[in-house]
Amino acid sequence: MYRPKTLDKVIIHEDTAQNLKKLVTEQDCPHLLFYGPPGSGNKTLLMALLREMFGPTADKVKVENKG
Repeated sequence: MYRPKTLDKVIIHEDTAQNLKKLVTEQDCPHLLFYGPPGSGNKTLLMALLREMFGPTADKVKVENKG
């Protein structure tokens, strides 16, 4: 399965992408909630955001899924 590794490669609405990139550049990340049906790319988007913020060490983060 292909999973984009960066925000630039994730296909999302342009305004959402700009807001997430702004969080990365400002290093200001409030509590975020990613929601949607299974298979819609929530984990992929979250991991791409974490990689942008924390680099390759983000791959060691455990993402909790309560669905």
